[in-house]
Order: sequence, then C-alpha cells, then structure tokens
Amino acid sequence: MDESEIPPPAKRVFPPLYVSTGDPSIDRLAFFHVLERLKTQKRTGWIDNKIPNAESISDHMYRMAVLAMCTSDSALDVSKCVMMAVVHDLAEAQVGDITPREGISKQEKQRLEAEAMHNFVHDMLHGSPAALRIEALWNVSPASLDLNEL
Repeated sequence: MDESEIPPPAKRVFPPLYVSTGDPSIDRLAFFHVLERLKTQKRTGWIDNKIPNAESISDHMYRMAVLAMCTSDSALDVSKCVMMAVVHDLAEAQVGDITPREGISKQEKQRLEAEAMHNFVHDMLHGSPAALRIEALWNVSPASLDLNEL
C-alpha cells in the first residue's frame, strides 16, 4: 500500500494516568489490569497498512522474547535479553503504539512513554524491587547497548 493511500490518523487521545490509592496491593492489581490493554491494542503499522490479523502489542513482545530466548549467540545474557523484550513496550499499555505518521515528535513520544513508565513504577508498583528492575531494563537505550553486557 502506498503511503499516500493511508488516511491521516485521528488525533490520539491518551487515557489519564493512574492515581495511586496508597495501597500497594490495590495499585499493583491496577497495574496488571492496565497491562491487559497490550493484549487488545493492535500494532498501528499493521492497522494502517490493512494487514489482516494484525498482531497485538503483547503478541509482538512475546515473539521478541522467544526470539531472544532462541539466540545462538552464547556471548549474550539470554535472560536479560528476554526480560528486555518483555518490558520494551510496556509504556504502550498507557500511550498506545505511536508511529511517526501521527505527527507526535520523537521527543514527545519519549516523554509520554517515560511518564507512563514512571506512573507504573512509582504510583502503581511503589518502587518495589520488581518495579525498579522493570524500570532499569526499560531504560536501556538501544543506541547505548553494549552487547558485551547482555
């Protein structure tokens, strides 16, 4: 499909960020419910290009994790790679799969995703050890990856 045939996207509306109740158990459960969105949100590029049976964001994350698990590169830390694959698109549970065609700048996309992750880690998971591990894995920049550390 030619790029000119794709109609301009509707302006994206973002759901409000979660407001902590102060109860870690309730907030953690809310986090898991927000993650459910990853199962139902289809990848934008697939939808824009009318690809049948569009994969969801979680489909993509799962496939990335399995690909990482199946690497034959013994120099990589496979467990770390799998965890990175699982967390790399978590923010999309809040902001969706933003593509350049939507007119949202790369900087704004990064800001929105960072804000979502901060909300998950601190307001929903209360900075727990698991939350901080998720945050550290998500903060690994692909451009700064040292493959010797994986």
